[in-house]
Amino acid sequence: MQSFDPVPLALWVLAIWITSAYRIVSARWLLRHAGDKVAVGRWQRGNLLNFLLIGIIWASLAWLPQTEMSLLVITAVLLVPTGIAAAASHNLGAMPLGMFAMVYPIGINHALTAMRLFEGFGSFALAFSALLYIPVMTIGALMVNRSLLSEWRLARINRGIAHRSSSQAAALAATQRELLAANRRLQLLAGQDVLTELANRRTFQARLKEQEALRQRHGGGSISLILIDLDHFKQINDQFGHPVGDMVLAAFGQLLKGRLRAADLAARIGGEEFALLLPETDEVAAERLANLIRQAMADMDIQTEEGIALTITGSFGIACWGADETASQLMQRTDRALYVAKQSGRDTIRQADAPSLQ
Repeated sequence: MQSFDPVPLALWVLAIWITSAYRIVSARWLLRHAGDKVAVGRWQRGNLLNFLLIGIIWASLAWLPQTEMSLLVITAVLLVPTGIAAAASHNLGAMPLGMFAMVYPIGINHALTAMRLFEGFGSFALAFSALLYIPVMTIGALMVNRSLLSEWRLARINRGIAHRSSSQAAALAATQRELLAANRRLQLLAGQDVLTELANRRTFQARLKEQEALRQRHGGGSISLILIDLDHFKQINDQFGHPVGDMVLAAFGQLLKGRLRAADLAARIGGEEFALLLPETDEVAAERLANLIRQAMADMDIQTEEGIALTITGSFGIACWGADETASQLMQRTDRALYVAKQSGRDTIRQADAPSLQ
């Protein structure tokens, strides 16, 4: 029996641990580089070479000086940790095969090494078993390659699906935002006069009906209505053309928007006819606003492309909503006041008569 020399055994154990650690590190490295074909090729070649080295290292066990102490060291320090290392480098599906490929040859080697203590055939059998471990480890390498490559391909497919799903979800969200914005624009355009950017006749009538319903249910404060008709507007169209007429309408629309409160409604309800619905406004305040608008119209600077300055005036009819008056009756009274203003020489403001008693 040879004396126990720890140096060869320590080097052998270190070599086994280095190759086992390489298996774990390389497997994790492969999963981090999923999708890189060059990296996968390197991993395949490196892992196959590592398995061959492991087989050679185990074959060298047959030529190591062996004593009872060396067997104890191999069993206690190497057998269980190496099996755990093998399992850690496999996925769950390959773990049984990995454990078998590691533990079974180790068990055979240990058994035959024990036989070698008695000399005889055991020494030859141990060497043969260790050499046989080389193809076993090579086949194991191919199996592990196949297992990890399948996992890599699955991860790549899942990542591609997730990326496409994320891209499709982002595109769908963007499309939904565009549709919502388009719907808001359509809703705005449906209730807006495009030329003047004021409310159109439909929006004005809907607001008038809303105010009527509110007054019927809850009563309400003073609400005034102003109707405005641009004087001699047809002559502008006939003399300078419709583009100039459109320019005048647009400029007047901006003038109204700049003079009203957020609660007020300005609408273009006809070709050159406008309406102002003014909540919480009596006839005195309404006439004061009409005078401000009339003065601002006189100060407007509108010129044709030829440099001809245009003077714009308007006729104003004003009515304050009566206590028991309907929206239709309010419109009729205000329209009569506007007619009187136009018949009085235009560029004038007229208050409507008081509502008739029912």
